[in-house]
Amino acid sequence: MVLTEVPRGKRVVIKQCSQLHPLIYRRLNDFGINEGKEIFYKGKMPFGGPCFIACKSQKVSIRHCDAQCIEVEAL
Repeated sequence: MVLTEVPRGKRVVIKQCSQLHPLIYRRLNDFGINEGKEIFYKGKMPFGGPCFIACKSQKVSIRHCDAQCIEVEAL
């Protein structure tokens, strides 16, 4: 399943995010968000707006199109 399909308020583990643009991939790695990490999906804005995630007390928003490239697994 991809990140945009996760219900609000659920914890998931990132399985793959190598399909992201290299700059976005590097930026998420700088925040400590990469394969194998557990994240908390806080929700998304309507009409294809950004998605909000939290990982290790860091809160990050990413574009909807980038969130569709992140494969996750439910806990």
